Amino acid sequence: MGDSYEQHWEAEMDYIGDMLGVDSDSMNDATTEAVVTPSGNEVVDAVQEVPTAYVADVDENAIPEGDVDDMYQLLQVAGIRLAIPLESVLHVYDDHVTIDEGSVDHGGAPYHVIDMINVIDPSAGEMPVQNYVLIRDRQIAIACEKVLEMVSIDDASVTWSHGNSRRRWLAGTVSSQGIALLELEQLSQMRG
Repeated sequence: MGDSYEQHWEAEMDYIGDMLGVDSDSMNDATTEAVVTPSGNEVVDAVQEVPTAYVADVDENAIPEGDVDDMYQLLQVAGIRLAIPLESVLHVYDDHVTIDEGSVDHGGAPYHVIDMINVIDPSAGEMPVQNYVLIRDRQIAIACEKVLEMVSIDDASVTWSHGNSRRRWLAGTVSSQGIALLELEQLSQMRG
């Protein structure tokens, strides 16, 4: 891979950093610990402290007051802050989950693991994974380094991609907060 891989990765991080309005060096400086990769039959033993905003099984009654459509769960992948609509989060695994043939079992149903680092950059290889975020009604589990806080994002602050990007996983960006919104429909189509 050598220099060409590093140059490609640097260019990709610069591009995403420009979209988000953040310095790509600060994204690359994110510290992570290798725990497990979403391949084969492995058991995750993450030692991460889960933020207080974390919701294991999202109950509609537990979602904060206000406009639910504006609430997002933040995740971190390769130093990039990604957002998922809170109403789409079914469950978050961060400790002792078995990955069997690329899927997480939840309530007897398989949730196909989407390795976000390889979605963002297919040549990146394996990413340290500490959390799997199960997406309601999509049968996918998004692999990420960290589950961050919940935030409110006003639609007016989002620069929507409108499907005109080669990054189908990207629904839009919020430059003022350095956040990329995930396109869950496109991610669910990646499950094969």
